[in-house]
Amino acid sequence: MSKKLQKSEEYNIWNNPMVTSAKKNLSASDLKRYEALGKSLYGKVNYKNGSVATDSPPEAEALLYVEESLKSGLHPSMLEDEEKALLEHTYGKKWMSKWGYVKEDLTDIVTIKQ
Repeated sequence: MSKKLQKSEEYNIWNNPMVTSAKKNLSASDLKRYEALGKSLYGKVNYKNGSVATDSPPEAEALLYVEESLKSGLHPSMLEDEEKALLEHTYGKKWMSKWGYVKEDLTDIVTIKQ
């Protein structure tokens, strides 16, 4: 083995005695959980071309973003028309009641949450 390769092996995180020891001390359920976590974090990455596969369509991502914004206190009157249309498509014409608002809140601040 060349000196350069040998030196890189010495500093390789996967050959680290602390990592090896920690992995040996994991329970079977913890090891399985960490393996699943690793797959969910890195299993969708294509390292050859740098692309990442996603399970959900962009609409689902947008819906989650808008829902979180409303949960965090964003007033519906501040939403873009496309975001309001997405919520209407998903939850129906009275989607705003899911977050405690009324139809008039789509254009003006009528309901004030405390």
